[in-house]
Amino acid sequence: MNGDDQPIACAGLPPFAGNATLAALCVAAGPALEGRATDFLDLNLSGIVGERHAGSSRLSDARTPWYARGTPIRNERQLSAVSQEELQALADDLGVAAIEPAWLGANLSITGIGALSHLPRGSRLIFASGAVLVATGPNEPCRAAGRALARRTGRRDLEWRFGAVAQERRGILACVEKAGRIACGDSIRWQVPRQRLWTPLLSNPRIGSSLDR
Repeated sequence: MNGDDQPIACAGLPPFAGNATLAALCVAAGPALEGRATDFLDLNLSGIVGERHAGSSRLSDARTPWYARGTPIRNERQLSAVSQEELQALADDLGVAAIEPAWLGANLSITGIGALSHLPRGSRLIFASGAVLVATGPNEPCRAAGRALARRTGRRDLEWRFGAVAQERRGILACVEKAGRIACGDSIRWQVPRQRLWTPLLSNPRIGSSLDR
């Protein structure tokens, strides 16, 4: 550890950006997980207009165990997105020909971001219309998605296998930062913000100035 009179250099990553394409869109067809394909989606600041996941708030559930079940919290699960590249790799590992985004209830299927599931929180997806989504975190695999896949493929074992094999390949959750219409085939400009690696040593007030050098 450095002495108190020496600032500690903490590693970080610079911002990144790139281009991708919106390959497919789905919208929830009802209370079930699976969705139906659509050519476009209209987004407002609550999410997908008229969709069951829309809203500025939601009730806490099993994914937020630090709150009592049913507590009103901010909705950071307005939309979900998957990567076509990750879905195909997942299909290969599960021994099925393909996995359709709609089977998993994914709203967006994107090609051109192979590691979409690893996009850091705060990354932005900027669409041709000017609509902007902000990544709020990974979408963790669940048994419901495995059950849908098992039903679609006739493979009962996938109800249980999916959760383990899909770890870190289930895509991301996002919320709307700027409203607009998005459509299949749209170009996407993705931006990953500068990332800083946090450490308890940052409690030293002398460290901050060294991080921006």
